Amino acid sequence: MKNHKIENFLLIIGSMKCGTTSLFNHLAEHPEISGCKEKEPKFFTQQGSWKRGYDFYTGLWDYDSETYKYALEASTNYTKISRITNAADRIYQIQREQNVRFKFIYIIRNPIDRIISHCTHDLEAKWSV
Repeated sequence: MKNHKIENFLLIIGSMKCGTTSLFNHLAEHPEISGCKEKEPKFFTQQGSWKRGYDFYTGLWDYDSETYKYALEASTNYTKISRITNAADRIYQIQREQNVRFKFIYIIRNPIDRIISHCTHDLEAKWSV
């Protein structure tokens, strides 16, 4: 793991089953983008990860500021409403405290196609057990 400070983050957000994995994989191939070791770390919404702090979050990348300009992750749950956590507030807090920037890629899909894909995924998971 490199110990260079990450200054720019790219977050792919949006709905599930909209191509976030494909987009993540394609963007992570760019020579100036460091893909997160875990595509969907859910740092800003998972209480256990959040409590581990910003150093834990930045440790999810093999980041070298001499090579990369952006750290990329894709957590669709950042757009979900939760009574417990507010990802937007936490992202803003980190941005302010760490003097870093976040850019968002919000990916969507035709709602009917997305619902069909999601249901198919759930049924396949249910019947594969």
